[in-house]
Amino acid sequence: MLSQSELKKHIHYNPDTGIITRILSTSNRVKVGSVCDNKNNFGYIRVGICGRRYQAHTVIWLYMTGKFPKKQVDHMNHIRDDNRWCNLREVTSRENSLNCKLSKNNTSGFSGVSWNPLNNNWRVRVMVLGETINVGSYRSKTIAINKSKQAYKYYGFHENHGSVS
Repeated sequence: MLSQSELKKHIHYNPDTGIITRILSTSNRVKVGSVCDNKNNFGYIRVGICGRRYQAHTVIWLYMTGKFPKKQVDHMNHIRDDNRWCNLREVTSRENSLNCKLSKNNTSGFSGVSWNPLNNNWRVRVMVLGETINVGSYRSKTIAINKSKQAYKYYGFHENHGSVS
């Protein structure tokens, strides 16, 4: 199992920029000072250390705290390769689900807000623990957006939940 001290022999992490650079050259392809910026298919940066590949945010957690995360590491701003320390937090799966970016199928531009053509109004619904909560219907999109924001705050969603990035 990789330790913090072994990790720090291989890489340097800048918590302000989120950039990981190599301290140790482990092959002809890996140069000292090179930036670890290899992304997987999901947009997360990967880091190879001691013949094993890790998600960058996982080794950053080890680098900063001395322990691997027991839970998930959330990128609070939804940008998967933004590994600044201020953007990372350890959360449960449920807590992570309370900070999702705006669905690509969303047509209103705001999470929980949709147009109801049958009643010609904006409907606000929030999904909490698998249950849909109907917040209400509003003629004004602005009011619907405000009610959606209030509902997400009330149910403990992260402030970035439903943001575009």
